[in-house]
Amino acid sequence: MNSEDFEVGQVVTCKDPECFLQPFRSYLKGRQGTVEKVYPARRPDDQYCGPVNQVEVLWAKRNGRGKEQRVIMHPRDLSPKR
Repeated sequence: MNSEDFEVGQVVTCKDPECFLQPFRSYLKGRQGTVEKVYPARRPDDQYCGPVNQVEVLWAKRNGRGKEQRVIMHPRDLSPKR
């Protein structure tokens, strides 16, 4: 999967939270996130120093509790919400 497969405003979930460390794993379980920014899939030029093939996601509160968190993730870890 590629970062350009996602759109800003799209709702996503984590495919497999079990592959993350325990604190972040429990945070991701059962949460939905909104894509905030999509970084280019390939380096646009030799001078570009920003993230490549990454997606910035704002993870929402779960059941109105907890806190929101903005995380930059690889597209392979995300799946679109159906």
